[in-house]
Amino acid sequence: RRYLKGLLKTGIPLTWTPMVSGMSWDLGYQPFLGKSVGDPELDPLCNRQIDYDTVILHLMPEYYPQWKKLENGKKIIGYTVWETDKIPQHWLPLLNAVDLLFVPCQWNKQVFEQCRVMTPILVIPHIAEPAEPAATPRNRWGIPAEDFVFYTINVWTERKNLSQLIEAYLDTFQASDAVTLLVKTSFRDSTKYKPG
Repeated sequence: RRYLKGLLKTGIPLTWTPMVSGMSWDLGYQPFLGKSVGDPELDPLCNRQIDYDTVILHLMPEYYPQWKKLENGKKIIGYTVWETDKIPQHWLPLLNAVDLLFVPCQWNKQVFEQCRVMTPILVIPHIAEPAEPAATPRNRWGIPAEDFVFYTINVWTERKNLSQLIEAYLDTFQASDAVTLLVKTSFRDSTKYKPG
């Protein structure tokens, strides 16, 4: 959303196809075909009909082949991120099949290059929004001011291992300790991939 708003402010002609829950691509998400997702700032861009020659895929690489088929003849730019020093093995041909890659940090660029990604890579940092006042999240979720907060944002998958994180937290702390574990997740495993 922040990237779209940033591009919109530059005056670059822009259209946007949101990805929504669905299994038409067997990956957990599929393109939204409507004209409104209920966002007054971005709805004017939603599947807007314009001439364009470049597509930015701000998605996991598993989605790149489907989009390349849909956008045949267009320049395809992938934007993704990875958390460890080795990319998933099946990502290499997916990343090497696009024209350009964007990553949010220099470390990701180095990791991808060390893993033999041959596609040119540019670092485009995440766009930060102004921070909320520190007390707001605590009030929203009833977290005591004196608590130390452990916070994780992850999809619920074996790779992220949130169940072990929760077990470790419960094994380490007592109910009387001034700590809180805040977990932001979803019900869907969005990292499933079926090669081919």
